[in-house]
Amino acid sequence: MAFKKTEKEIIRAIVKYGEQEKSMADILNRSGILEKRGIVLLPKQTGNHIFLDKSKYNDSEDKKGLGYVAELISLIDMLVEKKYLVPIPHHFGNVLVVGRKEAKYATIGKISLNQGQEFILGENDKRDFVNNNGQQTHWSNTFSEQHCHINYIMHSWYAVSEELKELVKHNFRTPEEIRFCKQQWATWISILVAIAIGMLGLLK
Repeated sequence: MAFKKTEKEIIRAIVKYGEQEKSMADILNRSGILEKRGIVLLPKQTGNHIFLDKSKYNDSEDKKGLGYVAELISLIDMLVEKKYLVPIPHHFGNVLVVGRKEAKYATIGKISLNQGQEFILGENDKRDFVNNNGQQTHWSNTFSEQHCHINYIMHSWYAVSEELKELVKHNFRTPEEIRFCKQQWATWISILVAIAIGMLGLLK
């Protein structure tokens, strides 16, 4: 199975941190993948919020940013379907924000990030992402859990299969590709040995 560059980055993070961290949110926060892309997620059953850094994205509906989140969700769904990731029943995390390592409620309707350097303001479907001067720094989008099941995926626990670990270990080459490469090497070695024997015979 061929994976895109962005998918490989996500899979490597899952394999690297999957045994140390509990939920998918913990894994992504530990890896720093979303920070690098200027994406912050606030997963809620009442509505999933996607924040896009204004310095990286043109507007709230920037396809590049929203597309990355859609790709992330689709990839995890596919890894579960192929049994590369196995959901652990009835285990759900309580990570508040994905894309920031430090997040806590300051007051009702106010989440403090990065020791008060950033804030998420508001409740339910109305949210705003600002810096400590009150300036909006991120575009805001809201999607229901029915249309985009971010909350379920981010807070679920997963066991990482040995097959996925082996895939990353061998740089995403399948067992068939590995066997083919070994056969090619064996063939070339046989050819080189035959040539060497032939040349030795001519020198006698």
